Amino acid sequence: MSQSIEILVADDDAEFSRVAAQRFIKILEVRDHPLVTLPTGYTPLGFYQALITDYGQRHDLWDGLRFIALDEYCGLSADDERLFASWLARTLLDPLAIKSRLLFDSAADPQQEMVRVRSLLHEQGPLDVAVLGLGGNGHVAFNEPGTPFTATIHTVTLTTGTIAANALYWGGSERVPPQGITLGIQDLAQAGSTILLVKGAAKAEVLQQTLQGPVTAAIPASYLQTIKNVTIIADRDAAARL
Repeated sequence: MSQSIEILVADDDAEFSRVAAQRFIKILEVRDHPLVTLPTGYTPLGFYQALITDYGQRHDLWDGLRFIALDEYCGLSADDERLFASWLARTLLDPLAIKSRLLFDSAADPQQEMVRVRSLLHEQGPLDVAVLGLGGNGHVAFNEPGTPFTATIHTVTLTTGTIAANALYWGGSERVPPQGITLGIQDLAQAGSTILLVKGAAKAEVLQQTLQGPVTAAIPASYLQTIKNVTIIADRDAAARL
């Protein structure tokens, strides 16, 4: 495991959320107009609530923050509740009044959208902070196993496992679009700082593989071993095999 990876283990959900918020704020405080990407899902919910509750009045941070979408479904209209952008808006971006949002247009032609957002990221990037979740098969964002570490923004056909995980939010796999668009591993690897949030015993094995196994496209998150300024925030169950 890389010496530049710091592992913080939380005893409960409250500590997990507090530690994640404190680390995120500490990074933001030393950056000017940071470009940040953030994940959706259950794991970061407490972290987001801690940001709102404990740091919601830090307008010096939120007014200058630039958010760029981590990933998105393809083929949804701008008012669809399933959009990751809509979920993050409701959960975090609106409560913190973060106005600068670089989003994927789900309804646009995917090939044209890749070109457009690549151009935006080239002009405004690289990322200052990448906050990520860890998929059960080692994926980060929609970078599924086998994705080259050199991949930039790309489209992907979602795996059965990823569709099943997303179906939990929308009441069935038939409600999950089959294709997505995502920042690539190369885009994520260029971030100045990275925070990986991991919870639950079901993630213990893949977290061990990510941090202590070989660096391989079979476990996309293993790229974290090759970059600097990585913080892993895990609960006791997820960290059990480290």
